[in-house]
Amino acid sequence: MREITALRFTETVKQLCIEANCFLPQDMKKCIASAYESESWPQAKEILGQITENYQIAEKERRPICQDTGLACAFVTIGQDVHIVGDLAEAIHEGVRQGYRDGYLR
Repeated sequence: MREITALRFTETVKQLCIEANCFLPQDMKKCIASAYESESWPQAKEILGQITENYQIAEKERRPICQDTGLACAFVTIGQDVHIVGDLAEAIHEGVRQGYRDGYLR
């Protein structure tokens, strides 16, 4: 049986909260770039350019892409031969708290 401390979950959840709000997936970047290239309306094109600049700054400075950070929802799958040492639910909640605090999320 493998033992994992709840503290490892806290740190992992914290990092995931920050990364999910600071780094846009490649497929989304490609969609935005494609929309920018095909957009004919100048105002919309400018907005897409600003979105691109925003996510580039967010990645570089590790800051949230936007402040509409939504609601954290954790889905956890644990094998039957794994034992969690500590309170898993509290560890996840603490990871979210730390991630939102340290990642400057709302």
